[in-house]
Amino acid sequence: MSVLSFLTPSNMEELQQCLRMADERTKFISGGTDLIIKLRKNINEDWKLIDLSGVAELDYIKEDGKIIRIGACTTFAELASNPIIKKYGRCLSMAAAEVGSVQIRNRATIAGNIANASPAADSLAPLSVLGAKALLMDRQGNKTVCEIDNLISGVGKNNLDVGQIILEIFFPVNENLVSSFVKLGSRKKVSISRLSITIAAEYNNQEQHLNNVRVAIGAVGPIPLKAVKSASLIDEKDISSEVMESFSESLAEEVEEAIKGRSSMPYKRKAVIGLGKDLLNDLLTYISALEREESYDR
Repeated sequence: MSVLSFLTPSNMEELQQCLRMADERTKFISGGTDLIIKLRKNINEDWKLIDLSGVAELDYIKEDGKIIRIGACTTFAELASNPIIKKYGRCLSMAAAEVGSVQIRNRATIAGNIANASPAADSLAPLSVLGAKALLMDRQGNKTVCEIDNLISGVGKNNLDVGQIILEIFFPVNENLVSSFVKLGSRKKVSISRLSITIAAEYNNQEQHLNNVRVAIGAVGPIPLKAVKSASLIDEKDISSEVMESFSESLAEEVEEAIKGRSSMPYKRKAVIGLGKDLLNDLLTYISALEREESYDR
């Protein structure tokens, strides 16, 4: 592998100049945790690298009115610890805290995780249930908004044009939103997701049940599987042990249908039942903690 050029823009103006120079051989790097692996595998290819890590304008987490905005170069360590994400996107914070090792979380960025288009990408399912979108910029400086799922065209493939990058990820603020994330990894200490489930729902203390439930299963395809049927089983329901059992069994059925014929299907079908129960137990524990906090404040 030989690198033909390595550009390091330090601000948005310099970044735009670099984008205009991009061609099919251009790769973008920030944390580099995914790209370094690709470079090692493609030793006979020439690359042009544009390093985004020096562009401070791409590293932020902020509450902008009714929108949470996350810069493309925000690391998973920042997502895991940020109080805004913990409050309005708990599932994303939980997922970020389980990405790889400490070293990887300190380098890997949210935009890189999306653009790499790995089915095991931990951010994709949380972003899906949060209703997140991406703000893109092309080589002419034109900005467009895209659904996260529409950015991914297949395993390891994205729909970004040459010289087009992700500028930020954003999702709406919902004061009543509660969420959770659980995953099953392939290694104990540096966990690469073999299966994950994310849930987000609105919770009202007066009604004492979940509304507008959204569930997404990760690592079963190029994009997260939206478990619509399973979500409907707990929407506006009291979460009894029977309902929890029905929910988990339904998740297993949806996984089986999605990956029918794959060798991993029996394993994942069984694993998702346990994960489904863990997911709801964590969510209910979190809701109980919120209710205790509110009672103390009154």
